[in-house]
Amino acid sequence: MVCLPSLLPRLERHCLEKDIPPESFNLRNIFVVGELFSENFCNHYENVFNSRLVNMYASTELGLVASECHHHNLHVWEDFFHTEVIDSDTAEPCEDGATGELVITALQREALPLIRYNTQDLVEMHKSPCECGHPGTYLSSIKGRRDNMFTINGGNIYPIALENIITAIDGFSSFCRCIIEKIDAHDCLTFKVETRDDIDEQEAKHLAQLLYSRLTSSDITLRLIFRGLESASRLDIQILQPGAISLKSGKIKNNISQVDSHT
Repeated sequence: MVCLPSLLPRLERHCLEKDIPPESFNLRNIFVVGELFSENFCNHYENVFNSRLVNMYASTELGLVASECHHHNLHVWEDFFHTEVIDSDTAEPCEDGATGELVITALQREALPLIRYNTQDLVEMHKSPCECGHPGTYLSSIKGRRDNMFTINGGNIYPIALENIITAIDGFSSFCRCIIEKIDAHDCLTFKVETRDDIDEQEAKHLAQLLYSRLTSSDITLRLIFRGLESASRLDIQILQPGAISLKSGKIKNNISQVDSHT
C-alpha cells in the first residue's frame, strides 16, 4: 500500500469503528510519502497493521528521489538524481553529515530540466557506506522544511519536534494544531492535540498536564519557550476528541496558524 502517513490514523479509526482487525489487510509493506512522521508513529502503525513502514522521499517537481533501507536512511536514486546539501545562510556546500538544505539536479529529465533545484528540505547527507551495505549517497530522515519552521517567544520550532513528543505519549494521535496570536506585542499559543480514543474531562486534563511536562523536559529550546509562555499565562493546551483534526480534508497533519490580534 502507498499512502500519506496521515491516512493511517484514519484507517485505524475506521477499523475500530467497523470492528475490522487491521492486520487482516495482510499488508507486507506500507510505503509512506509526502509528510514527516516520528519514530513513535512508525513503531505504532507497524504494530497496528503488522507491516513494515517504508519511508519514500519525493517532491511534486521531481517525483520519487530516494527510498528507505532497514536502517531508516534514505538512499538516493543516483542514476536519476544528483544531490547536494547547502548551508541555509551562505548557500555553500555543507560538510558531510552537516544539516542543510537539499538541492537536487534531475539527470534524465528532458521536457522539464531541473538543475540545482532547492527543495528547502533540511537534511544531513552522508557519502560513506550505509550500515545496510549500500555504497552510494544516503540522507538522514528529513528534519523539516526551512519555511515550515515557526518562531514563537524568541525560539524556533519545527513541527516534527512537537510530533516526536506527542506520539511518545500513550493516548495521543499524531495530529495537532498550533495557533499563534500576537496580543499586545506578545506571542500567545493555543496548542490543540487530538487523542486516539474518546476520553472524559478528567483524562483530558491529565493528558494536558503530561504534555506540558514533556514539552518542558525536552530540549533546551522547547523548555524555554513553553515555560516562558506558561509563566506569562500565554499558553493554552487543548485536548481534542478523535477526528477533530484528522477528519478534516488536506494533506498537512500539523497546522501552524498565525493570527494578528491587537486586543
